[in-house]
Amino acid sequence: MTNIEKQRANRLLVMKAIYDGSDGSEGNAVSGAHLLETLGLSDQELGDACKYLEGERLIRGTRTLWGHLTPFVINITHRGIKEIEESLQAPNRPTAHFPPAISIIHVQGNLIGSSIQSGSPGAQQETTVRNIDTERSGEETGTPESKRTYRWRLILMVAVAGLGAAVTSILGVSRLYWWSLALIVFAVGAALAAVTYAITEEKHRPLALWISNGLLAALLLGIAIYAFIGPSPARTANMVANEVVSLSSEAGVSAAKEPVTDMDGQPYVFGRGKVETATCYAMAGSSVWLYFNSSGGWAPFSDFHYQNGFPEQLPSPC
Repeated sequence: MTNIEKQRANRLLVMKAIYDGSDGSEGNAVSGAHLLETLGLSDQELGDACKYLEGERLIRGTRTLWGHLTPFVINITHRGIKEIEESLQAPNRPTAHFPPAISIIHVQGNLIGSSIQSGSPGAQQETTVRNIDTERSGEETGTPESKRTYRWRLILMVAVAGLGAAVTSILGVSRLYWWSLALIVFAVGAALAAVTYAITEEKHRPLALWISNGLLAALLLGIAIYAFIGPSPARTANMVANEVVSLSSEAGVSAAKEPVTDMDGQPYVFGRGKVETATCYAMAGSSVWLYFNSSGGWAPFSDFHYQNGFPEQLPSPC
């Protein structure tokens, strides 16, 4: 086989493998590294074939990696689908870019290893026969199940991460505490990592990684919503008693009726000028009552003034 014939045969071989690997769909990418492993071509041969096919607009390839000439991922084009199907439908005739498929590739399952000779009687022909189905022959019986598993894994990944992004956003809107946000982000992140890792078909990994990145971006959006409108940290206020203050066990009720008592059964009081930290407040009618966690009691806001040097603000609502 001359160098030109070999190059044309390589191009048809590569084109058929890309067609099979993508299931004849422009939307399905094929891994260049996988083609390099399975077709038996060198990186130079495969890279040259892909460059020619891309120049003829039969495929689209991404940039190469690690100094290889073979594209990282490859997509077949509409023009490529049309021509390879024309070649397969009439395997004894050449197309615009390919030699007769019947002399190069296995078409119907009964020509593997065969040499097809054409020409006059006594003519000699040197042929190189490759099995273009190398990529698929080892998994022929398992392909449908593999594809079904792949689809369910993608559906699971989209559902879990989409739910995580939605719940994260709801946490922000609902002003729930940070630990609930951390829990949901950790769980969804772990699920994403596990499902992405579980997709073992190499040709599907780029798509899986793009989906993972998109869903993680949705999670980050939820985190941003939480950060900007999530719950504010709890505030306290340092208060100074104007006079001796007796504490009540219920907001809005006089300490004489519902007193807070100490361990000796005596009413719990704050002495005049004593500084105490109010942890939260509640409204009782039109009056503001402060709650002091240290004593477990309530007292009217009007019985206190702010400690000098500290912010003059009410603590968080109870």
